[in-house]
Amino acid sequence: MRSKWLIAALAVSLILNLVLVGFFVGRESGPPAWTQARMDPSFGLARALRFLPEERRDALFGDEEARDIRRSLSRSMRGMRRHQRAIQAALTAEPFDPDALATAFAAFRHDMDEAQVRNHGLFVRIAAGLTPEERDKLRRALTRPMRDGPRPDRNGRDDRERRQGER
Repeated sequence: MRSKWLIAALAVSLILNLVLVGFFVGRESGPPAWTQARMDPSFGLARALRFLPEERRDALFGDEEARDIRRSLSRSMRGMRRHQRAIQAALTAEPFDPDALATAFAAFRHDMDEAQVRNHGLFVRIAAGLTPEERDKLRRALTRPMRDGPRPDRNGRDDRERRQGER
């Protein structure tokens, strides 16, 4: 009789542990890939301009119009995340309503198009203020995958310094 209780307790413990592990793995892995907005590469413009000195970046992004555009882009991104949640809700609603899903996608697409128009306008303004050499560096930066930041080597030089030394 005692061994039956021991086996039952072991089974319950194993099940609870698997549930907890599944919960934490799911939570840490982030939202499903289909919920992620596929962004235009120029949305990372400020990040792509990391090769410029900070003073130069501040000069390019410092005027009031550029700040207004960047603020409106931040609002647009929040709106698109709201639309993504509406898409998820429409996709999982019971009973399923294809028209609600199509409407949610249309709203998302509309806001995305408006954000891209504003962002491309900012991109053109910033590119117009760059020298030919800076525009070429920007082109190269946009074709490389973006990372969180420069990674130092054994000598303390980051990736950008190494690449400049190779040229």
